[in-house]
Order: sequence, then structure tokens, then C-alpha cells
Amino acid sequence: MTDFIADILFSMGQSPLPRKTDGVDPDELAYLQEMRQYSERLKGRELYSFDASAMRAAADLRVDTPERVERLVAAVFSEPRQLFFEVDVSDRDSAMAELRGFFGHLQSDRTPAQRFGVFVDVLGEGRATIQPIWLHSRYTVRDHPALGQHIAGHRSYPVSVRSALSAAYRLAPSPLIGTMDVSKHVGISKAEFEFVLGKVKAGYDPLLDRAQREIKATEGVRATNQARDRFWRMMRFRDITKVVPSPDYQDSEISSMVRSIYPREMLDPLEEGLHVVAMMALLEVDTGDIAKEPRRRSSGGRKGMPKGKSASKGDMAPGVSVVTLNIEDRGLQRFYETGSAGSFGGGGDSSARARHPVRGHLFLARNGKITWRKAHWRGSLEKSTLKRVVAPSYTSE
Repeated sequence: MTDFIADILFSMGQSPLPRKTDGVDPDELAYLQEMRQYSERLKGRELYSFDASAMRAAADLRVDTPERVERLVAAVFSEPRQLFFEVDVSDRDSAMAELRGFFGHLQSDRTPAQRFGVFVDVLGEGRATIQPIWLHSRYTVRDHPALGQHIAGHRSYPVSVRSALSAAYRLAPSPLIGTMDVSKHVGISKAEFEFVLGKVKAGYDPLLDRAQREIKATEGVRATNQARDRFWRMMRFRDITKVVPSPDYQDSEISSMVRSIYPREMLDPLEEGLHVVAMMALLEVDTGDIAKEPRRRSSGGRKGMPKGKSASKGDMAPGVSVVTLNIEDRGLQRFYETGSAGSFGGGGDSSARARHPVRGHLFLARNGKITWRKAHWRGSLEKSTLKRVVAPSYTSE
């Protein structure tokens, strides 16, 4: 069964620590208290878990120009609200790698993180803050040299403390908070980007360093222009995303060890920021194809709970809704569920008339509403069915 971050945080908040904690490492107690603060932050929020099909639908987001991205950010962050999202890391990364018209992954190798969660505080008027919290695999924690040694020393601890620590060691909140603000944004023009790209020396800006390397390695005029456009869009999006230290971050030996498991930056404001915008956009769609239904309770045990605790209704965070895509056409649904829709590209003249699926289209319409144009089939039934998905043409809009 799925280990929900919300459930683990909720359970930690429900179980008070014993009064007598003699012999317990003060650093470990401090980390438990820090995790309990995150448990408190769940209260009053909208809680959503996105499944694989929903993430692939969110990847249908149309962000092929900076202006579209900025208008979309203004729309999804228009009214104050508090949310918490979570998703399996493998589902998120495989889906968002296909976010067409944008820059793909800035970070690779998300292992050993198992799930990605994020606190989203929408301030309104195009402003929001985001703070990720990652869930590690229990085996990763067990096999970590330093944490494994700490766990081995827990035998003398009270049972409630041991259980809480087993769960807390798997949680790694980001020490940074991402801030997004489109209300005061003045974007860099394409000409300004071209000028800066040619003048800035290596080492001044990591994003420009990457742009220079990839553009230099690209062959062909068309591919080079596409690379330039991609990095210009990245620069524009970075203008509205910043990072600041989290006021809840407590630097200690334990927190440093837990966070050291993660091999990359725990918050990339470009990547995590765009993923949050895509998930926010999907929630705004008013269609029966996007389901937001209360989570079903399981009668079996739930492995996400700390050791020693039995599964019960009280262990589960209340109010978690699971976001899924539910297309009536089961053939199209399978593309979104299994990831077969992750291989994009148009066919040549010989395959253009063959029957093939075309993925959906998530965009901000002229009336200010976020719309999802349904996935559909294209081509002749007399031709062989293609097993890949092509993006629709935008020339008619």
C-alpha cells in the first residue's frame, strides 16, 4: 500500500511524547518536535494525492511561451488558500519529463526519495510560497551508516519514541521555501537574454552556464534556436521564483543526516515551482474527466505507519482526496495510467494517417478559465495503430 506523507505527519501529531525521556538523544527529540510542527501545518489545508494518470494529465499543460506561464501563475494563485500535495516521485518525474514546451528536468536521480509532498500557501494576487517535504524509503534510512547506527541505539528508548523516530527519519523537509510572485514581475526580453548569454562569463550564473554548454553542444540551426528559446523561458520563470530560508528549519546533527540522504537540492524553485503550478491548474479544471474523490479506507494494515502501531481510522489524515484522470475511452485511459503516453513525437507522412492517440491539452482559455481539452484519437482505422502520442497543433488558436 501507498505510504502517504500526510498520514505519517498526522500520526506523529496524534501521538504525544512520553513525559519521561531520560536517555533519549536531545537532538532526536528536537527533530521529533520539528516534525510535529509540520503535522500542525496540515490542519485546515486542502489535502490532495495525485496518482500517475493525474500527473500525466497535469503534464498536458501548455507552457510554450513565457507569457502563457505568467498568466497561468496569476490565475492559479489569484485567491488565498492553503493546500498540501503529494505524489510518488517516480510518477511525478516520469510525467513531468514530458511537460511539453518547457525545459524538462533540472535535476536527475531523484532516488532514494519515495514520495514528494509540498505545502502550498497561496497568498493571492499571483503570489504563493511552496515548501517540499520528501519521504525516503525505510530501507534507505536503515542502510544509511549514521542513521542506521542511531536506530540500533533505540532499543532502550520508550516504544512511542522508537516508533516516532522510525517515521521521522524518513521525512526530510526542505530547509528552503520557494516564493513565487508574478505581481511585480518584469521579464527579460529575448533580445536581452541573447545579449546576456553572449557576454556573461562562465561561473557567474549556473543557469547560463548550462545554457551555454547545451547550446554549444547542439547541432543544426533549428535545434539551436529551440535550445535558446527553452533557456529563455527558464530565465523568465526564474524571475518569478526565489528561495528563502525556512523559519521552521532547525540545524542539528540529526536533521543534517536525514537531509544528506537526498542526493540533490531539496528545492529547485524552477522545477518544483512549475510542477506545483501544473498540479494547481489541474485542480481548477471543471470536467468529469478529472476526479477528486475522498480516499478509500483499507481494511488491511498500512505499512506507512510507524512500527508497533496498528492501522486504524485514527491513523489516517482526514480529508485526503485522490486526484485521478478518468477518461471514458479505456484505450486512452491506459496511455495515461501506464505511461505509454510519455513517448511523444509526430509521425512522418507515411504514419500521419495511421490511427494514433493525441494527448490532452491543459491551458488558460481567453475567458480566464483553465480548460482541459480531452485526449482523442486521430487517423484512419484502416491503418495500424501507433503506440505513441503526438502533441496537437496550436496553429488554429
